[in-house]
Amino acid sequence: MLGYQIAGDVKTFIAVSIPTMLFFGMRHALDVDHITAIDNLVRMHNARKRARWVGTGFSIGHMTSVLGEMLLIIYTIGSATKTITVIDQKNSSNGD
Repeated sequence: MLGYQIAGDVKTFIAVSIPTMLFFGMRHALDVDHITAIDNLVRMHNARKRARWVGTGFSIGHMTSVLGEMLLIIYTIGSATKTITVIDQKNSSNGD
């Protein structure tokens, strides 16, 4: 029964978190510092004709770093969760 409850919670979490992440991601993409950084890169490289590629390069670099951080956070939380689960299982089998 517990497995079903956890699976339901995960599905609900995913259903709620994906639209939330997309909304905040789009909002983050339009932050002034991002727009300014891309604008400065285009001006600095005098790349008016290649502005699309400068923006694309910035986006890919930013996406890569955010994805790396996200994977690190998921791995860290997953490791901590497994440790807590093992501790809880040991405590429950000892009668504590």
